[in-house]
Amino acid sequence: MKFISKSNRLTVILQPGISEDRLTGRPARPQVSVRFDGGLAEVKDQALIDLMLRHPAMGRDFILADEIAVDPYKNNRKEAEPAHLITEMKYGTPEKSIGSPVKVRLTPEMERIIDSVVQEKMSTFLNLLNKKVSEKVAEKGNQKKKPIGRPPKKKEETNETINEGIVDETVAIKNDLS
Repeated sequence: MKFISKSNRLTVILQPGISEDRLTGRPARPQVSVRFDGGLAEVKDQALIDLMLRHPAMGRDFILADEIAVDPYKNNRKEAEPAHLITEMKYGTPEKSIGSPVKVRLTPEMERIIDSVVQEKMSTFLNLLNKKVSEKVAEKGNQKKKPIGRPPKKKEETNETINEGIVDETVAIKNDLS
């Protein structure tokens, strides 16, 4: 069974450990506990599941995940590792600082407000975009239509046309001389 905790790394002690006592001859008994990692703990042993369900913190510090589809404590749970800040040094002076991003926590009410503002802004943006596109289409419809395709080619001078011109000129000069 899966259990969800309010805190990121909760350890639930189900049976406290007892150290040995040599005078009375009492042997040591190990501690029985369940540790939540990232707010979740998966317990497979039925004896541990029964102890977890009977624990006094059940319903207050942790809940049964099978009853709930969405983690209700996800937004309020703090990270286990603090935000790190790494500063690169060059010749004894700090060059630049690189830090892990700090997670912004929003309440459900704040999330709803942000969603409504985004919806409102997107609707006004789409209406404005629709007007601009319709104006452009109307403007294009009023312009003269240009033929689609390539313009006709002009006769380009190539080596053959130059050679033909030279040959024609030499023939004309020979005719003049004779």
